[in-house]
Amino acid sequence: MKPDIPHIQKAIREENFDGWLFYNFNHLDPVSDDLLCVKSGMTNSRRWVYVIPSEGDPVAVCHRIETDILSHLPGTKLFYSGRDEFSKLLSRFSGMRLAAQFSRDIPAISFLDAGMYQLCVSLGINLDSSAGVLQRQSGVLSTDDLASHSRAAYHLYEIISNTWNRLRSMKELPSEQEVMSWILKEFTRRNLRTVHVPIVASGKNSANPHFDTSGSTKLIGLNEVLQLDIWAAEQDGVWADISWIGFTGSEVPAQAASVFHAAIGARDAGIAFIREGLEEKRKISGAEVDVRVRDYIREKGYEHGILHRTGHGIDRVLHGWGANIDSVEFPDHRLLLEGSCFSIEPGIYLQEFGMRTEINCIIQSGRAIVTGPSLQQDILIF
Repeated sequence: MKPDIPHIQKAIREENFDGWLFYNFNHLDPVSDDLLCVKSGMTNSRRWVYVIPSEGDPVAVCHRIETDILSHLPGTKLFYSGRDEFSKLLSRFSGMRLAAQFSRDIPAISFLDAGMYQLCVSLGINLDSSAGVLQRQSGVLSTDDLASHSRAAYHLYEIISNTWNRLRSMKELPSEQEVMSWILKEFTRRNLRTVHVPIVASGKNSANPHFDTSGSTKLIGLNEVLQLDIWAAEQDGVWADISWIGFTGSEVPAQAASVFHAAIGARDAGIAFIREGLEEKRKISGAEVDVRVRDYIREKGYEHGILHRTGHGIDRVLHGWGANIDSVEFPDHRLLLEGSCFSIEPGIYLQEFGMRTEINCIIQSGRAIVTGPSLQQDILIF
């Protein structure tokens, strides 16, 4: 496989860079390897650099004992043996403004080591974060990609519905781990792939946003909050990621009902904010949406229960390369662009239980579309 250089150059121009500097050593940067189709099994014991300019031919700089690592890529090939020769070859990019894999605020894309950054700066190369270019390259989805995501989302909604109906029909409730295994079997039956196991968390376990169901022996009890959080994708497709909330009884306690309505109200406030902005032709960042959602939860008196950001980008990576809905943890001021896909998943976590409602949203034809057949408006009950 070879990268789509013209597509990458288009993203570079849209973010007003002179080029994009890809760099790796010991395969520490998965972004560079992935976008340039560098095989993880190839020896990478020496630094390599590949610069794609906004216009014209790329330039590769490789060590003389590892000349094959970028041999599949187009452009000029330059080789070095020692540090001084490496620096001299890099100096040809002096004065250029290049994107590179680092960010003060978004550690998920920060792979450029400090030593390489300092070397580039000393050579007069102006480096800035590739966050925006990476979003345009990998976090903005095609029509086919968005369709793949939507199909995965419909599968997940069906799995949630089937799982809940099965639980309601049982005389004795199973363990959290057993319900997890039902869901995994559904993924297999539907030819969906996943990473890690889904979250099935009841009672106090639901107060842990990253509860690991695989290590649980707890039986689901009656009259408990039950959090179901599942994610999957078609083979080689785009991910979907949703969460629903249930109560294993027929009458929801007042506190649980209050938290549930605060969570779904915050979710809906986030959706409405995006839709209003798009209608008004305003540019909307992920951070702005997060602020609106947090403000809603604060107004309802549950600010103390917020433990995480509102959402994350989604593409062929579950927590993808596009804008995150986040103003606090990893403040993300990138815009929600046409073709963006992301989650909105406000959570409120108390000592007794936690609740997280999660939907996926895409920006298509200038509209914010929630994927899947329906939003959860009422807590699931027996």
